This record gives sequence, structure tokens and C-alpha cells, in this order.
Amino acid sequence: MKKLMSVLFIIFLLTGCLNKKDVDYTQDYKKLETEFLNLTKKFIQLDGNENHIPKEDGELSSISLRLLYNSDVAKEKFVDPATDKECDEESFVHVKMENGELVYNVHLTCGTYTTP
Repeated sequence: MKKLMSVLFIIFLLTGCLNKKDVDYTQDYKKLETEFLNLTKKFIQLDGNENHIPKEDGELSSISLRLLYNSDVAKEKFVDPATDKECDEESFVHVKMENGELVYNVHLTCGTYTTP
């Protein structure tokens, strides 16, 4: 009986430790944000996408996750590591021209996570 109780207690502890809501997914979200940024840079370099590149200082362009999916730049859907559900397709990267340089600002929304 003691062995059984010990085994059950260990199983209880392990399932509690493996519970997804108790895991810190910060690094997973940062990886998704980096991938989103890299795919955006790839997208604007493709022929025919020049209209998405700001030309003058202060000009802003917004590239959504949906646009990357529709253009086949993103081959797979972005999935929230905490819920296994797809990230919001309205997530975006702002591309802005500042002092002659392109500046990127990622805004990813996956479930309850939003880029800070």
C-alpha cells in the first residue's frame, strides 16, 4: 500500500510539473518573434514587394502574418507554444524608415501573449 501511494504521489508531482500553464514560454515567443522578423525581411526583398518598403523618413509599412502566409513566405503557421493554437494572423511587423535606415518593430499576438 505504501508503494502504491508513493507511486501515485510521484505521478501526481510529475503531472503537475509537466502542466503547460506552469511552463515559462518566454524564449519560445522570442524565437517566434525573430522568425517573424526574418520572414518579413525576406518578404520585402522579393521582386514585386518594393511597395512595402518605406522610401522616406517617417514612412511606415505594416506586414501582417496573414500577408506572409498568403505570399507563401511563411510556409507553416505560427503556433502558440502554450496552447498549440495558431497565433493571430493580424500580428504585424512595422517597417519604418528612420534616418535612411529601415527599423523593424515586431508585434506578435499568440493567445494571451502579446509582444511587450
